[in-house]
Amino acid sequence: MSGTIWLITEDENDYKIVRAVIQKLNLSVNIKWLSPSGKTPGLSRLAAELNQLIAEAQKRKTGNDCIVVLHDRDIHKQPIRKNYDHIQQVCQKHQVKLIIAKDEIEAWLLSDSGICKWLKEPVKTWNGDSRPSDYLASALHKQYRLKYPRHLDKVLLHLAADGINESFQDGLAQLLKAPCVK
Repeated sequence: MSGTIWLITEDENDYKIVRAVIQKLNLSVNIKWLSPSGKTPGLSRLAAELNQLIAEAQKRKTGNDCIVVLHDRDIHKQPIRKNYDHIQQVCQKHQVKLIIAKDEIEAWLLSDSGICKWLKEPVKTWNGDSRPSDYLASALHKQYRLKYPRHLDKVLLHLAADGINESFQDGLAQLLKAPCVK
């Protein structure tokens, strides 16, 4: 086992998606999740608590562990960018990897061949498309009468981890270069 990725995300679903990708690709790395407080943490709480979450990860990390912050870009639903800018500044200050899912992490799932095959949907990049989470929820309900995100675990069973979404490819490349994965 290489090391540990200390993954800081907006919510548990983002963590589950990254964990499923890492497992599917058989990467030899542990993954530990840190999240903002609260039942439904979200981006504003991530921005407010990021310094302390990074401090916690730094305190707990050893050897070649790395810290990664992941959040959605949300450009189509969140015109006020203050929290996003703050997160970027904090990550730069602490020299922490920042991965941004454009526009939402669900675009990663909708660009995956295994999930698209299961949903009977065409594979596409979703680069620049708004609200892929709504589309995923609709396709999941239409095909299987399942609800998203409640049934995310069922979706992830079909993950091929070969998404063609640009931010998925960028994020994966960052992870593969990280010292905790080498």
